[in-house]
Parts: sequence; structure tokens; C-alpha cells
Amino acid sequence: MAAVRRPWHRALARRLLLAACDGVAAARRRPARLVLILAHMRSGSTLVNHLLLSHPDVLGCGELNLPYPGRDTCETVRLRILREHRAWLRPPRYFVDQINHTAKTPLPALLDDPSLRLVFLVRQPEPALGSLVRTLGPIYGRDYAEGPDYLLERYAALARLAAERTQPEHSCCLSYEALLAEPQVQLARLTRFLALDPPLTEEYQQTAFTGRRGDPGPIIRTGRITTDKPVHQVDLSPAVREQLRLAHETCWQTLQLACRG
Repeated sequence: MAAVRRPWHRALARRLLLAACDGVAAARRRPARLVLILAHMRSGSTLVNHLLLSHPDVLGCGELNLPYPGRDTCETVRLRILREHRAWLRPPRYFVDQINHTAKTPLPALLDDPSLRLVFLVRQPEPALGSLVRTLGPIYGRDYAEGPDYLLERYAALARLAAERTQPEHSCCLSYEALLAEPQVQLARLTRFLALDPPLTEEYQQTAFTGRRGDPGPIIRTGRITTDKPVHQVDLSPAVREQLRLAHETCWQTLQLACRG
């Protein structure tokens, strides 16, 4: 299928708007960057997104579900966020989006763009599958039969992306379990990685898109990190359980070695 070409005047207008916003940011000596949360479904990616969005230097619109074939998408994301927030004359230090699917994940060459900052996030497979069934099953009619294959593929994709990066200092990795167990420690790491001031906190603001983009469950509406969550058990064969365990372990070890932020 032939690529869709934008009229030259629309493309020029987009670039002029972004150039103007970049000029404002440069005048403040705070170049705007795009933060991508690279994760999998039910990993806490919407939670991390909300934690970041509650900082005055960060703007976003939740999970946009856009593919990232090239830099044009980065421009589209920035323009959409600026438009929704009407922030043309007050561009943020960071824009943020979350990506939970390999089909929408940028190619490694784009991820090495020095203007990007990557936050890799993973969760243990069985709790992630249980959450997938509990939260998304009633909404989308999904059961966990497709869940193991999705997680296996996503763990492998995240590990591959992290390992192929040539600028490891522009990436950091978090685990959902550590974020819940020691939120202050993990948020301090994320604060240092993005050089944010004031620091991130365990509480976050709800937005117009809370519950509509990303996590549709009720817990995201609590406005803070919480460990009081129902547990949904899934029935997995020993072989599948071990396969998932090894995939997650390999992914996490790779992320820890590849991310220096």
C-alpha cells in the first residue's frame, strides 16, 4: 500500500509549530524530550504514565495506541499532546506515551534518537495474566488462552530492544513488583533518570482520560500507588509456567544489563 502523503502546507505547518515550541523550550534551556514507556499489558504502564503526568514538567494524553514507524509519529504525538493541553506557548520538558504492543513499538534505529528517553517496565507473568483475565476479560471478551503467547513474545521483544540500544544511559528499567514494594526508592530512581525537580511522589492526579486510555480498571482511579489489589489465579500447565518464568527472568536480566539510566 502506498504511503499517505500529507499536503506540503500541512507538513510545513506542523514543522513550524514544533519549531516554535522547540524555540520556546530552548530559550528556557530545557529542550523537550519524548519519554516512551515500553512495557506489556497489565504491567503498571498506565500507573507509571499517571505518576509522570502528575509532574509539572511532563505532559501526555495517556496511551495513544499509535504505531511508531518513524520520526513523523514522534512529531504527531508531540502535536497531539500540545493541542489537547493547549500548551503551544508553554511546552513541557517531557512528553510521554506508553507502548504495550510490538506492532506499535519503534524500530531500534528510532529508539536510539538522543531526544528519546525510554522507561522499560515488566511484571511477573502469572500476576500479569491474572490481571489480564480479571480486568480485560469482561471488557474485551479475552481469556488467558492468548495471554501466555502474548507475554512470551513481548518479553522477548523488550529484551531485544534494550540489548540493541547503543545509548544505554538514555534507558532505565523498572519492575512492577519493586514499584509496589518500595515506591519511594523506585520513584527516586525515575526522578534521577529524568532529572525532575520536584521529585515524583506516590500520589498522582486523575485526568480526563483516566480509565479510558490505558488501564480501564477501577484501581487506577484511586490516585496513588496501592498494593490492595485482588489476585486472580490462572490455571497453567507446569511447562507453560516454566516457559513464562524463564522468559521473564531473561528479559529482566537483559534490561538490568542494558539500561544504565
